[in-house]
Amino acid sequence: MPKGQHYAHYGNVVMEREYCVHCCQYSILIDAKLTCCGNPTVFDTTRSKRMSQAQDRRKRPTAAERQTILELQGNRCLYCDMLFNSAVERKGRLIYLKVNWDHFVPFAYSQNNYAYNFVAACQICNGIKGSSTFRTLEEARVYVMAIRTLKGIREDRDGGVAS
Repeated sequence: MPKGQHYAHYGNVVMEREYCVHCCQYSILIDAKLTCCGNPTVFDTTRSKRMSQAQDRRKRPTAAERQTILELQGNRCLYCDMLFNSAVERKGRLIYLKVNWDHFVPFAYSQNNYAYNFVAACQICNGIKGSSTFRTLEEARVYVMAIRTLKGIREDRDGGVAS
């Protein structure tokens, strides 16, 4: 790995950045080339560095955004695909699923309050996912469902739905 490689976070924008030994400065990479001198490089790191701050407050989506998200998701949790207000059973108790607004890429990591980063999740799945990050939605679903199974959470056999 070349010296000084990291993902540079400028607010909500992430760019590959590397120290150029020829130009004696840090440079952004575009198409695997340093922008300072055009020298090719291989970017191979997981290190990150915050260069400037984004919004410092976690927010909820607006009412219109919430409505759109719920419609797009069919009024279901993105992770377990269960309808909101339906019931699950854990240790003999019914739990009615409520909407929680989840940052798909955790706010603690990205500080991203844009609508495209919000999903509707039930309180159980949101708690399980927490601040974990995933490459794909499918990875997130597999992880969340495995933990739900370990915790003994299952659909209510009577099909209970809160009114």
